[in-house]
Amino acid sequence: MFASPRRTAQFIAFVLTVAAIIAIVFVPSYSIETTSSDHGASYVVMSAYAVNGGGILVPLAFPFVFAVSPLLTRGRAWRPVSIVSAVLLALFTLVAILSMGVFLIPAAIVELVAVFVPSRAWAHRAA
Repeated sequence: MFASPRRTAQFIAFVLTVAAIIAIVFVPSYSIETTSSDHGASYVVMSAYAVNGGGILVPLAFPFVFAVSPLLTRGRAWRPVSIVSAVLLALFTLVAILSMGVFLIPAAIVELVAVFVPSRAWAHRAA
């Protein structure tokens, strides 16, 4: 499907990123407690989109761009873009670890692994 194991790993990281974004937006993860005048409490569980509206998509655009950039880059720029994208996705995941970053951990790991996976040409020379 792709020319190298690195590209395959980057595609997997992209798929994991998209899955994480969908989970962050639509999976109910906010618990909101409401109380009434008779001291009764009720809990409502809502998704990030229901609580934050479309504004939640702005910070989620960053991991999307980080994950898709290496897939859209060709030629000599591919290696530096891959490294920068992997580092930025990992940093975004760490900064947001207490909220949406947890969902992005698998994608960040695979993206970092993609940087270090030997290319097919290197694998053939080593054999």
